[in-house]
Amino acid sequence: MIIFGCRGHYAAIGRVENSIRQLVQQAVTSGQQALIVCREPLVGEAMDAAVAVLPRTVEVLTYCDELSDSLLRRLVFLSRGGRRLAAFYRLLYRRHVQAVVIVRHNRHALAARWSWFSDVRYLVPSLTRAQLGAELFAAHWLGKPVIGLHMLVDGAIQRRALQAVTLYVFSPSMQQQIHRSILLRQRGKLITLVKPGLDATRFRASSGNERAYLRGRYGLPNDQRLLLFVGRFSRGKGVNYLLEALLFLPRVCSVVLVGEGEQEQALRGLVQNLNLVSRVTFAGSTSAVEDYYRACDLCVVPTLTEGFGQIFIEAAACGLRSVPFHRSTGVSSATH
Repeated sequence: MIIFGCRGHYAAIGRVENSIRQLVQQAVTSGQQALIVCREPLVGEAMDAAVAVLPRTVEVLTYCDELSDSLLRRLVFLSRGGRRLAAFYRLLYRRHVQAVVIVRHNRHALAARWSWFSDVRYLVPSLTRAQLGAELFAAHWLGKPVIGLHMLVDGAIQRRALQAVTLYVFSPSMQQQIHRSILLRQRGKLITLVKPGLDATRFRASSGNERAYLRGRYGLPNDQRLLLFVGRFSRGKGVNYLLEALLFLPRVCSVVLVGEGEQEQALRGLVQNLNLVSRVTFAGSTSAVEDYYRACDLCVVPTLTEGFGQIFIEAAACGLRSVPFHRSTGVSSATH
């Protein structure tokens, strides 16, 4: 039995859970039993109906975040990954004592380890402190104290998880970041590098008139050079830098933004203020992101920190060049 643990719902569009779906599919193909533990869908969250249908052998258990609990209770159970999550894994341990647990979030790592699972493998997507540090850099001064507090608490929780379980990463950059994070206590801890791939039947270069067809299908201008951004709309993703740079590019260049997030309204306001409404398309979330790669001319990745960047592999497979920040800017990116 393999138990897969992820924070968001496994069918959510455009999140880390995409990799969980691939891992589950591989487990089933290999004849393994698989079980998913994930959060219940959020209100209004974009879901992929196609992947919501799992093989009949795969069981899904969902839990609610503990936002209704008092702050004191949440703090008490923080080191266990949360009260409900720890209870989930304790029940699973009684049913599947010998299970391998593969998680994509630090709270799942802590909950599984606290529940006595001996083989817990944490596939680390990013370091919380690095992500929130990028958010802190780009935040308004009023929001900095809240982000700083999250960095302190969430960073400490993740370090605890990194020290407690077996670690896997997608890039040498993440290996180095984690070693620096846990250096004082576990200098020689093994961090295994795994090299992910993609589905070559989905991610491929456009052929013939396919680019023109896809632009027509999604309402994209056919007479423009389209610069594509794919990802979550958060401060650390640096989408504002892409929009501001558009002012210095010829009018034949337009931007297509694929994704959603808490900064969407702020970005829409920025587009209005910069008079770029006719040159920016908000495409929303999609499970067919490969169509946008094939429809556009260049992939721009203006993130302020990047632990791996699956986007670069997907764009390359679809025949697109990618543009991230250069290392001279001080941006920490696995692309280097």
